[in-house]
Amino acid sequence: MKIFSRDDIFGTIFLFLFMGLLTLIPSFDHLDPISDALRDYETTDIVFSTLQAEPPPDTNITIVNIARENRATLGKMLEIIGRYKSAVVGIDAFFRSEKGPAQDFPLMMGMSSIENLLLVSKLDSVSDDGQTWHKVNYSNPMFMQYANSGFANVITGEQTHGNYRTVRDFVPKFTVNDSLVPNFTARIVSYYDSSAYADLIKRKERLETINWTGNYKKFFHLDVNDVLEERFDPSIIKDKIILFGYIGDYV
Repeated sequence: MKIFSRDDIFGTIFLFLFMGLLTLIPSFDHLDPISDALRDYETTDIVFSTLQAEPPPDTNITIVNIARENRATLGKMLEIIGRYKSAVVGIDAFFRSEKGPAQDFPLMMGMSSIENLLLVSKLDSVSDDGQTWHKVNYSNPMFMQYANSGFANVITGEQTHGNYRTVRDFVPKFTVNDSLVPNFTARIVSYYDSSAYADLIKRKERLETINWTGNYKKFFHLDVNDVLEERFDPSIIKDKIILFGYIGDYV
């Protein structure tokens, strides 16, 4: 019985010869655009964006855009949000230096109106094994008197695209000297659901995979004027997680 035809044999030989020739060519610069397009693409992206069912909007979180507003405006926004008794407010921004009473005092007043306020911190001076840090950088003490903090260091690997970085995993906690310091997002969870936070801290996994839900449009979100003019339903603030951060000049 004839298993392989002559065309099959010559086709196979040609294929291996072609593959051998490829190894002799030093580079494929004309393929770089394809390489760039796939560089930041992983199997998890397919799972979270395509294969799994699209998750419903998360109604536990409201995102507030701070755009490029100054501290005085941000303070006014915090004061307004503070009237509606959120579960916790997290601000993804540093306030390291003093900028004078006209800017700093309104921000301090706004922060003082929030019952549970979190600011980001940054871990510094890591040990050789990458497991222990020796220093935490905070915002100015004048602001930290109204807030707790969680570190905002993120894992991005080597891939960056302009000003954007892809974050697929996070570390819930790190040791700083002999103390346990939680991640900013983990610390937010501790205020919203203490039992969920306890379960997270007890887990043995050093890294936790982020289950991608979507961009800010998958959540309740408010722009600067929405807050200043109080154009929102109070139900999206009361007892919710409120995240202040930059999501664009206009949304």
